[in-house]
Amino acid sequence: MRIGLHASEISQSSDDFVGGAVIVAADITRQAKDGQILASSVVKELCDLSGEFEFGEGQEMTLGGLSTPRRVYPVIWSGRP
Repeated sequence: MRIGLHASEISQSSDDFVGGAVIVAADITRQAKDGQILASSVVKELCDLSGEFEFGEGQEMTLGGLSTPRRVYPVIWSGRP
C-alpha cells in the first residue's frame, strides 16, 4: 500500500474528481514506496499546527507537470492501528 496526501481545491466532474490537486496527489502516491505515506508541504504545514503527526526529512520531487519541484515529506507511522 502507498499513500500520497495533498490539500487544495478540486473540481468534480460527474462521478469523479479532477484538476491539478488530484494530479499532484496521484503523483505523490506513485512516488511513495510500499508501506509509505508521503505528504505535500501543504499537508505538512497544516498538520504541524496540531503536533499530532511526525514527518521525516523532506525531498524535492517534480509533481503533476508543475514547472518547479515541490518538497514532499514522509509521514512517520508504525503501520499499526
